[in-house]
Amino acid sequence: MLENESRCVEYLHEGEFKKAFVCFQGIVAAEPYNIFCRNQMGFLLFMNGQIEEALSVLGESLSIEPDNVDTLETLVGLLKDQGRDDERLSYLERLLELEPSNPKWYSGICWH
Repeated sequence: MLENESRCVEYLHEGEFKKAFVCFQGIVAAEPYNIFCRNQMGFLLFMNGQIEEALSVLGESLSIEPDNVDTLETLVGLLKDQGRDDERLSYLERLLELEPSNPKWYSGICWH
């Protein structure tokens, strides 16, 4: 993790969510392919109730790196929370393809 990313994460741990979002957003502006920061932005949007914006940011992450497990996992959680099971299951299936020995993905399918 880079120094700037570390500072953004510190904001998260301090409960400074707006500062964290702006921090991650600044990094993404300078480094558009920074998936870690994009994922953090998506999660923060989700936590702030901005569901469609979160889905958009996470979708951008997947368009850059389609096999990113962290992005897929975040999408699964967000979609589960929203009751969007058909979409959620497609991402779970992809996670199972990528990491067939990870028990978390099997538990996720059982929730359906």
